[in-house]
Amino acid sequence: MEHDEAKISPAQLMLLIAGFILGSSLLTSFMDDIAGQDAWVAVLAAFLLSIPFLLSYVRLYKLFPGKNFAQVNDIVYGPYLGKAITALYAAYFFLLLVYNVHDLSDFYISYVIPDSPQLIFLIVLTLTCAYAVKKGIEAIARASLFAVAYYVFAVAVTTLLLLGSIDLTNLLPVFRLPARDFVQSTHIFAAIPFCEVIAFVMIFPSLNDYKKAGKYAVGGLAAAALLLLIIVVRNTGALGLSARIFTDTSYEAARLIDIGDVLTRIELVVAVAITVALFLKIAVLYYATVSGISTLCRVRSPQTLIVPLGIAVVVLASGAFASSVSFHRYGANYHPMLAIPFEFVIPPLSLLIARLRRLPERKGKRT
Repeated sequence: MEHDEAKISPAQLMLLIAGFILGSSLLTSFMDDIAGQDAWVAVLAAFLLSIPFLLSYVRLYKLFPGKNFAQVNDIVYGPYLGKAITALYAAYFFLLLVYNVHDLSDFYISYVIPDSPQLIFLIVLTLTCAYAVKKGIEAIARASLFAVAYYVFAVAVTTLLLLGSIDLTNLLPVFRLPARDFVQSTHIFAAIPFCEVIAFVMIFPSLNDYKKAGKYAVGGLAAAALLLLIIVVRNTGALGLSARIFTDTSYEAARLIDIGDVLTRIELVVAVAITVALFLKIAVLYYATVSGISTLCRVRSPQTLIVPLGIAVVVLASGAFASSVSFHRYGANYHPMLAIPFEFVIPPLSLLIARLRRLPERKGKRT
């Protein structure tokens, strides 16, 4: 946050959103046990469901260009209720931050470097993300190009090498999922990867061309959805019913790749892709949390919050869940419900209230 006036382009916003969503690829396993072979259908449904909500986030920003999220809440709801809502969002972004830091650390100690101290990894990860946040949103946006490019490369390589192991009959029968399970799996995927882009309400004011925000935001959402769809189809086709028992299906699917003694341990390519994408997501959430708290508390130098917040993240992430099982149970059953007001209720409601009150016209001309 060295440059408070730093600006990013709509194209960088698109890459940030795509990388942010792809950072949740570890969490696709939350719905595998529910959706089974119809997981790809749930991905499509969640993507279509998420578009109007994403557009509502963007539209709310376009109504108040130049205003940050806290200022918009104060205008729409009044100074008291507005600040309460901003505080709740700051807490929600912080929760997402802790949740995702734990997610990456859990992946590493479960798959990549088992039996390693989780605390050491948490400290290194948080310090790295804190440095990125200190450098500002422009630096994070530049890193998104590398993160997304490498992720696309990893998906392409592993999918091509897995073609011989993919059995498309594992996707059959189609549309046999009970309505209740279909709704639940769609809700999980809409709430966790897609509509968590609500965090970008803290980044929209950094756009240098807000008029193109909607088109590029949906472009980022669509690009990420396409890649996640490919991943889900690939993993289900390669793993079949066994996909339901794994906490990271992409990593397990990559383990099937073994071309003689030449190409082995390809899962490390997947591990790096997961790391760079989730690093990007954590950095965005970290930035959003710092921005929310600093705006709410009128902190003149947001950088002073970075280290204390990082310490809190490490402490909470280290003891957040007793095991991977409890972590995945929370992700599948509780977190999607917690996300409802923040992702699906308050933003459209704010937009509706602003329209009914004919805002921002009554507050004067747009800046």
